[in-house]
Amino acid sequence: MKRYQKVLLLTAGILVIGGGILATAGLAMGGVPGFWITEKGIQTAEDIRGTFVEKKVPLSDVSSLDINCVEGNVEFLLGDDFHLEYGYDDAFLSVKNEKKDGIYHFTSDYVKQAGWYGAGFFWGDTVNSKESYVRIYVPRGTKLKDLNLVNEYGKIKMDINGAGCEKTVMKMESGSAWVNGLTSGHTEVQAEYGDVEMEDCDVGKMTLKGEGGSYRLSDIQAEEMKLEEMYGEIALSRISGGIMEVKSESGNTKIEEMSGKELSLVNEYGEITMQNVTTDTFVHIKSGDSGNIRIQDIKTGQMKLETEGGDVEGKKVEIGTADIQVAYGKCELYELNAKDVKVSSESGNVELAMAGKEKEYQMSLMTEYGEVSVNGKKQGNNILLEREKAKGKLEVKSEEGNIRVDTE
Repeated sequence: MKRYQKVLLLTAGILVIGGGILATAGLAMGGVPGFWITEKGIQTAEDIRGTFVEKKVPLSDVSSLDINCVEGNVEFLLGDDFHLEYGYDDAFLSVKNEKKDGIYHFTSDYVKQAGWYGAGFFWGDTVNSKESYVRIYVPRGTKLKDLNLVNEYGKIKMDINGAGCEKTVMKMESGSAWVNGLTSGHTEVQAEYGDVEMEDCDVGKMTLKGEGGSYRLSDIQAEEMKLEEMYGEIALSRISGGIMEVKSESGNTKIEEMSGKELSLVNEYGEITMQNVTTDTFVHIKSGDSGNIRIQDIKTGQMKLETEGGDVEGKKVEIGTADIQVAYGKCELYELNAKDVKVSSESGNVELAMAGKEKEYQMSLMTEYGEVSVNGKKQGNNILLEREKAKGKLEVKSEEGNIRVDTE
């Protein structure tokens, strides 16, 4: 190594060590690491520290709320009187609010000088001693007309059992939301990359959308529900209502205790688990290229089940008619009580344990490359049992795989 290279490396090492010593000393003396680039140039935390402003606004003459926050926590609580409290650091946030035509408008945004907030060392909020907030206190029995709530990068917490509104719209960019006790008519929730949890809510038509977070709903009454979460987890429990539609691109979907008129569940690349689901007319379950389907304690008039690259496992399924299409995977259904069942499989074994006696079913079972058996008796690769007095009908076709049918 040349002499000048050695000198350069030695100098760099000394500077790094010296910088570390100075940084440690600065922290020990109460300094704040980092700098910010503003319209005034490079500034330290002390240069731009502001005042934390806190105010209270009475809302007794308000029928609708329009809350739009760029960050911080937004919280709804039951209270003795209807009012709003807020706090923010005026070095980083600006606030505008007004009452107009019975609507209270509240908006917070970053101030101009904080345009590059966080550009520097030790990314994060190292300046604010307090986090900005908005708290809305609502008396029990209050019924708002419209609630429009946007919180881009903060949290939403709503605990208002006994109060509600005619229309609710909530939007988030990357925060999280916990909602308890909401009573609302038309309800919309959009969470780009945040997690949403809702409990004990009575809503009308509800639309939920997400990009990469999760939805966890429990004890929900809805006239109609449409939930679409592209890349996150979905967990539903104790849901009741009318027509329900759940869609996911990837991520697992789990449903426990659901009742309604119709259910459509689509998950392209994740697992589907359903238990204790009852619908009046129809259940549609679809899985894409990968992902297994597991169902238990299902009751419905008609069921259509489709999967392209996963297994189907089920137990205690009571239906009128069923159309089951399995591309590449096994299909195992036990304690299956149905009048008319059609199963098609391209590659994979099919096992069905039917409720009732064998004589109660007409059977058409056929596989091109495999073996057919009924109650343990091998029947070659196909069997046709026509019974005029049979109340049930069973048709199974497979290109490659064994078919096994057992009855009581």
